[in-house]
Amino acid sequence: MKFLLILIIILFLVSLVSATKLGISPGNLIFNGSINEKICRNITINTDYKGILIGESKWIKEVKEKKDIKDYNLNQEDLGINLDYPTEINISENNEIISVCITANKIGKYNGAIIYKTNGGYAGVGSWIEIDIKNNNKTSGSIPITGFFSGIKQNNEINSNLSLVSSIVFIMLTIMLLVLLFVYKKVIKEKI
Repeated sequence: MKFLLILIIILFLVSLVSATKLGISPGNLIFNGSINEKICRNITINTDYKGILIGESKWIKEVKEKKDIKDYNLNQEDLGINLDYPTEINISENNEIISVCITANKIGKYNGAIIYKTNGGYAGVGSWIEIDIKNNNKTSGSIPITGFFSGIKQNNEINSNLSLVSSIVFIMLTIMLLVLLFVYKKVIKEKI
């Protein structure tokens, strides 16, 4: 009887744990062109999330060797770039194809990221953006954004509540499993 009760409790706790699958492809968007030329690329968002995704772009003046999204604190207007993309998407399908277009009003190299996150801001995904506006269209090496962002908020502070809750649930499930194994061994010993 105790075994059944423990099993029911474990199944109840497992049902409380959930995660959102959120991916983007490609991980890197490269735009090459000339001044005032409109250049478009498509990105695909793959998710099991149903609801609204909020989009934003972030930019950096000079790219560093190691890309870190926290260093990207400029907006497109600061650099004279027009990035045209949906800032709010109502997701109803598992795959959503989005058109991203740029227009730059001066020659130069620009580096940014386009980020989409769930309406609550606890899960997000992004793609690096590299723009080269000049006469010869050579591209440089790129590093894609991998994984998913956890806890991105509007003010760029990391919210660790989701990680904390997940860790606590994992610890509780581990303890429950150990208790279950202990009870199981005890029942087996009593039968022998």
